[in-house]
Amino acid sequence: HLSLHDAPPGKAPGAVSSNAPTQMMPPVGLPPATSSPDGVYRQVQQDRGPRSQLPFVITAFALLVALGVGIFLLLQQLPSAPPEPITVSVPDVAGRTLSDAMIEVQKAGFTAIPKNTESSSVPKDMVVGTDPPAFTEKDPGSLVKVLISIGPKASPVPPLVGESEAVAIDLITQNKFIVKTIRRPDPTAPKGQVIDQDPAPGEKYAPDTVVTITVSDGPAIITIPAQLPGRSEGDVGFLLGNEGLLPEFQYEYSDEQPAGLVIRTEPGAGEPLPAGSPITVVISKGPQPVAVPDLTGMTQDQARSALEAVGLQLGVSATTVETGPEQDGKVVTQSITPGNEVKPATIVQVTLGKAPPTTTTSSTTTTTAP
Repeated sequence: HLSLHDAPPGKAPGAVSSNAPTQMMPPVGLPPATSSPDGVYRQVQQDRGPRSQLPFVITAFALLVALGVGIFLLLQQLPSAPPEPITVSVPDVAGRTLSDAMIEVQKAGFTAIPKNTESSSVPKDMVVGTDPPAFTEKDPGSLVKVLISIGPKASPVPPLVGESEAVAIDLITQNKFIVKTIRRPDPTAPKGQVIDQDPAPGEKYAPDTVVTITVSDGPAIITIPAQLPGRSEGDVGFLLGNEGLLPEFQYEYSDEQPAGLVIRTEPGAGEPLPAGSPITVVISKGPQPVAVPDLTGMTQDQARSALEAVGLQLGVSATTVETGPEQDGKVVTQSITPGNEVKPATIVQVTLGKAPPTTTTSSTTTTTAP
């Protein structure tokens, strides 16, 4: 028997070539004559056994590889999505020294710079915090300011001179300064008015700085010193001025004090006066001058009495002036012109008149006898 699969090309299955050698085939179980061609084919395939699946596996793997390569190339042509940003948390360096804080911020990957800031709670030269604040997420290399305390905020000292004490204290405490008060007399400022301050207005200082105000106690009360009479004008003027009084000098004649010495003060010794008050100081011009009386025609005793009555003294010249009998023994001239003012006890020299002696002429009578 011949196998259907062994027919030469161009021949119908089952045809036998005339040139083919006759072969003996093993007996094959053939289907019954009534079987269809498809049935015959299936029967033949079953007789040949199961086919190998390896070609299909290789083909499927190759297709999968080709598909993966295609997808990869396609993805390469598409725009790539940006990578997720990497951020760093700003470290908390509050309360640390500047050098430690700078190192810590730089170690975290940031650029650190110091910046001064005022703080009433963080001591001077210690770190207040950072800008941006601690735990803020920032890109590596970002700028982080390390805030270093320069102490509390400084405030300007207000102008206080001329204010009342109460107003000045209020202004000082409003700026969180400490008040120190000094009181002293002042000849011009009313009591309770600020006449000086330290520090000067406008200067800036931190809270709790001491601001000293000097408050007027009003004019000082000066007790006029005793024992001023009899002292020189210069001495008394210096003494009273040094006490805070303003001496005003007046001059008058005095029989009690020589010229240039103090007679009295007004008010007198022991009286109170506010500092800066004027005080009258009376200076002696010496005794009051007296007018020389006219002594002409007076006898010596009369002239002495007239001069003593005004405090002058009589001096009689040893020489005389020849006069007529009516001027004999009387004042003919005087050394100081009448009416001139002289100091008391001045000697007025007078010259007396002297009449020449009387000459007696005797007459002789001759009697002739008749």
